[in-house]
Amino acid sequence: MTTKLRFVYYRADDPDVIEDYQELITLMMAEGIIREMKPNVFEMVRPAEPERWKPKEAESYWWLSVEKVVQAWTGNWRNHRDDLLRWELGNCFKTKAEAERAGAKLKEEFLDFHKDS
Repeated sequence: MTTKLRFVYYRADDPDVIEDYQELITLMMAEGIIREMKPNVFEMVRPAEPERWKPKEAESYWWLSVEKVVQAWTGNWRNHRDDLLRWELGNCFKTKAEAERAGAKLKEEFLDFHKDS
């Protein structure tokens, strides 16, 4: 007699839950309890990534410039090519403090890159 197990897809935001089920299913397959599975049985539905902040027309924002030093600058959003390029690169910040924090991390990344080379 063959017993068929039916798996129900469920929503889980915790990767550990999925990992536990993967381990259990792998063990059951190794023991011959499960003989076959449908592809993507462990596919997890993840919540959407939060959208990045994007300034509105004429709204003030901060960005980083890397000319000699990493420095924060401010200006008004105009949907200009430069504005759009900065946003695409993740280089738009609501406050000077956010921009300076990102600039410090960017400088560390540049220096770490040269240490690893």
